[in-house]
Amino acid sequence: MKAQAKKMTIPAIVAALMASLAPVPANTLGYSDIALSPVDANTTLQALPGSVAYLHISDATTYLQIMTDRLHFHLRNLRSEWEEKQMPIAIERQSSIVQKHLVRELGKRIVLAKKFVDAVKLVLDETDDDNLRREIVSFGRAAATLRYTAEDILSFIEQTHPPKKASTDQIDVGIDEVKAMIRAEHGALGLGSPSFDQAS
Repeated sequence: MKAQAKKMTIPAIVAALMASLAPVPANTLGYSDIALSPVDANTTLQALPGSVAYLHISDATTYLQIMTDRLHFHLRNLRSEWEEKQMPIAIERQSSIVQKHLVRELGKRIVLAKKFVDAVKLVLDETDDDNLRREIVSFGRAAATLRYTAEDILSFIEQTHPPKKASTDQIDVGIDEVKAMIRAEHGALGLGSPSFDQAS
């Protein structure tokens, strides 16, 4: 394993991938952000500074998959909390650690994964070794899944809130016009006639 303290760049990642090495956040090695107790589960996200460690590409792929699994765990917790309370998830009502770090750390994971995917796209144009290409594609998929999972968490939190803008304009259409629009949509989608037409 090789640690790199400076900020990682896409060309450095490309060079590492060509040598069958792939980056992972250095300070997350051996870290688990899920603490289970008999009473409840406590989740936090560890801060990700710019340093990375280069592992063999298959190990790095597995590691990113584990990071993604942990984020899925957090997302499941958020969803179950929301389903139980049916209230918007307000970051400002969370602990000071969550308020300070959650959005920023998820953003870091998104940026990190994007760099990994960009590097994968570049290195795939540079190598003809089929085994290496398979490993690189697997790493890229793991990085993309990490990114989309972090984005899903942020999106879910936002979706628990009512829309920021709502129209107060009165809708001036009659029931016949609404039924005509519904019939048109059913026709466009290749569906049968609407239920209100079948009832009459």
